[in-house]
Amino acid sequence: MLLARAIWGGVLGLDGFRLVAADEHDGELEPTVEAKNDALGCSGCGAAATAHVRRPVRVRDLPVAGRPTTLIWIKRLWRCRHRRRETRTWSETSGEIAARASVSTRAPGEACRRVGQVGESVALSRPTWGWAGGW
Repeated sequence: MLLARAIWGGVLGLDGFRLVAADEHDGELEPTVEAKNDALGCSGCGAAATAHVRRPVRVRDLPVAGRPTTLIWIKRLWRCRHRRRETRTWSETSGEIAARASVSTRAPGEACRRVGQVGESVALSRPTWGWAGGW
């Protein structure tokens, strides 16, 4: 399993994430990832934050080996134990996945590159993306 995680990590190319599990559902790959950052400080008071809860977030991403891929990000909700802050909880963020996004930030750019630079037809590329491209 360690080798599989290393291979998946290289294939996904997501900085700051580690692979937790990988599955397949209806012909789509579903790698489950979590952020590598296990410790975080409160931006308000600087105290060490504690992980409060985790929730899965489904995000369409780049195809892997020509197959549609949906990332399942086990996103942590952090909490500050001190009452000095108005906002006591906050969720993880990533430059690869915008807040409340259903598509990763890199997927639309790659789709446009494949159509514009490579000359791939939008209609032919749809099956590998698994989504209509509503970016």
